[in-house]
Amino acid sequence: MRWNSSTVWIILVYIAFGSLWIILSDGLLGLVARDPAQLVQWQQYKGIAFIAATALLLYGLLSYPQRQLARSEARQRLFIKHAPAALAMLDTELRFMLVSDRWLKDYGLSGEDLSGRGHYEVFPELPQRWREAHQRGLRGEVLRAESDYFIRPDGRTQWQRWEVRGPGI
Repeated sequence: MRWNSSTVWIILVYIAFGSLWIILSDGLLGLVARDPAQLVQWQQYKGIAFIAATALLLYGLLSYPQRQLARSEARQRLFIKHAPAALAMLDTELRFMLVSDRWLKDYGLSGEDLSGRGHYEVFPELPQRWREAHQRGLRGEVLRAESDYFIRPDGRTQWQRWEVRGPGI
């Protein structure tokens, strides 16, 4: 498990909440329940209430980073979609995750949704040298070409400046 500030913060909040619950609820029960049998029964109710309260607390604490991540991903999608540069992000199986509108326009695919589609499904005509570059990129290399081309199915030559970066680079 990776310890980060979020993890430590959640643990500290839980420790503080649990400690305060025990101290305050035990003191309150001592004032309310004088009979030992009644105290045992109230202790059981207190235990069930603690489980419910901590479940809600943990849900709130754990869902906050998820909401933050979702907002960050939405900003990333918007940034890439409207970037003035041609950008495409693919997963490790070379399926499209995100593409900019400029990228779609440059490749004659405006208006298409490529999400989840394979790169070689969309571009079966890609040269073998590019396929090899993709595989090298997936192994961690950073590769680029300032001027390269491929022949489109309609016979046009499309010139490209490209860069391949693998996962986590």
